[in-house]
Parts: sequence; C-alpha cells; structure tokens
Amino acid sequence: MSAFFDWWDSVEEWLTGLSFVPQLLVTVAVVIVPGPMNEALMLVHNTLVGLNIRQHIRIGAAGKITSAFDIARTISMGADWCNAGRGFMFSLGCIQAQSCHNDHCPTGIATQDPRRWSKLDVEDKAARVHAFHDNTLRALHD
Repeated sequence: MSAFFDWWDSVEEWLTGLSFVPQLLVTVAVVIVPGPMNEALMLVHNTLVGLNIRQHIRIGAAGKITSAFDIARTISMGADWCNAGRGFMFSLGCIQAQSCHNDHCPTGIATQDPRRWSKLDVEDKAARVHAFHDNTLRALHD
C-alpha cells in the first residue's frame, strides 16, 4: 500500500499546478473509478464536454490495448492518444508470468539477470515487433 501512496504523492504534486476542475477529474478517474479503463475514459470525456472545457485538455488512455481495434475504439470513445504496450510485449514473447518486478522473467524480456536475457535473440525479436507494429498500423488504417 505504501507504493500507492508514494505514487499518489507525485500525482498530487502534478495536480497542484492545475485548476480545480481538472484536479477533480483526474482524482475521479484515478481514485473513484479504478475499474475498467473504458468507463473511466467515458466519464472523464463526457464530464469535460459537459463543462465545455474538453478542447483545453488532452486525454490519454492505457489498459489492455492490444490491437488496432482497441486503439480505434479507445480513440472513438474520447481519448486523444493510447498507450498500447501489451501487444508489443506479446510480440516479444511475453507469457505474462507476472515476474517482471522480481527479476525472474522466464522469457528474459523483463530481467537484468544475464542468465535469462542472454537467450533472447534481439534480431528475431526486433523483426517480430516491427511486423506487429506494421500490421497494427495497417489494420488501423483499414
């Protein structure tokens, strides 16, 4: 729980530079609506539109965005940009072992342990990520 409070302290420092309404919206989206990103995104977007300040604030979205469809859906729901790291991690070979934080990633992707990352074929993984990116952009364009 202390990690959350450390994180929230940095958010509070950022919020102090904003006026009241954007502070409230960020607080609502982060604290009160910790559920699915789609509902939080719609809440923030619709509130900003209702207050007639949407044109002054950019909304970024992240959370289980893996495909071009997810990107298109998220942008159509009001996001100005998306962070889509999950699909790229899958293209690298991530198996979601949830060991990123303890340096025991079985695939060697998220580790500093030379025994694990030495088996990572960087050229092969680079080609996979490039292909995933190209295919995602192509699908998004369609």
